[in-house]
Amino acid sequence: MNELFPCPFCGNDQPYFERLGDHRQSSIVVCGNCGCRMEANETDIHNGDAWNRRMLLSESCELLHSCLEWDNGGERDYQKIIDFLNRIKTD
Repeated sequence: MNELFPCPFCGNDQPYFERLGDHRQSSIVVCGNCGCRMEANETDIHNGDAWNRRMLLSESCELLHSCLEWDNGGERDYQKIIDFLNRIKTD
């Protein structure tokens, strides 16, 4: 079972497992703040993987959007993207 990342929609840092997956049932993660819910076919040590990937995707999209806006006198800030990719590579 994984430690869960914050909710990708509201940022709540305490999502919880409503149900842990096993060979007969799926895993369910819920955000108690906004009600976001994710069900995935995960078991054992993989419980929470899909939830955590969703957060990384959400964070990646947000970062790319902000970095691709023109700033610094017309230059794009690619270093933010590189730093982020290096961070998730080591996680």
